[in-house]
Amino acid sequence: MTEKQVVEVMERVRDSGSPLPNIVEYSEALRKVSEILGSNYTEKQLDNWILINKYPFLMPTYWNRETMQYEIDKDYKYDFTLLDKMPDGWRKAFGEMMCEEIYNALVECDGLDDYRIEDIKEKLGSLRWCSYPSYKEVEEIIDKYSVLSENICIICGKPDVPMTNNGRLSPFCKKCFTTPSDWQKREHPEEIERWIEFRTEDWEEYDYEGNNKMADSYTVESWSKEYGEKTTRYDISRTANMIRSKYCNGTKIRK
Repeated sequence: MTEKQVVEVMERVRDSGSPLPNIVEYSEALRKVSEILGSNYTEKQLDNWILINKYPFLMPTYWNRETMQYEIDKDYKYDFTLLDKMPDGWRKAFGEMMCEEIYNALVECDGLDDYRIEDIKEKLGSLRWCSYPSYKEVEEIIDKYSVLSENICIICGKPDVPMTNNGRLSPFCKKCFTTPSDWQKREHPEEIERWIEFRTEDWEEYDYEGNNKMADSYTVESWSKEYGEKTTRYDISRTANMIRSKYCNGTKIRK
């Protein structure tokens, strides 16, 4: 059984919750996973191992100045992947969907082996996916999800929410924006009711502006000596509707 076959079996069993109908195949896959992860691996380690086998660019690496190569830390036990850097809401909404598109683009342009991720983060309320080398096809995917992220709740992943700026510029749904943190509940319980009232008023003001819908398209302006100014429009409605459908259908998304 190849490692790819093992991944397919373990992913199927994980998502279905049952090793049936092929218990023999599952037993063989289980044995191979134990050889790789050790006998006491956790569900999170298994999830991360499956994820990295599907999208190898999510493997954390470091630059070894002695060998002049990217290498994997010898103590790495699949406790995390680079996708863990993405805010939870965005990861729930489109994390693996985005990875799948980037993987397919890299295969098409023969860049899978060289592609590296430097950082994944939120900045000024939108996704920043920092990677290299630069491939036009991959950059278009990153731009698309950066635009969409501006109206996806950074906490829970609900689509079509407003961008808020109450101390920090971020997209929030009403529930997440008006829910006090555990720290606030513990340290200032007497202020919670008034705090929720203020936050509700703020959120309704943001929502009233009508800027809470995910974009169906975006444009990029470029200039070259040969062609001069050029405006390119990208239609991203299909991806936006996939995210909406995914959320509305209550699809279970593993972290």
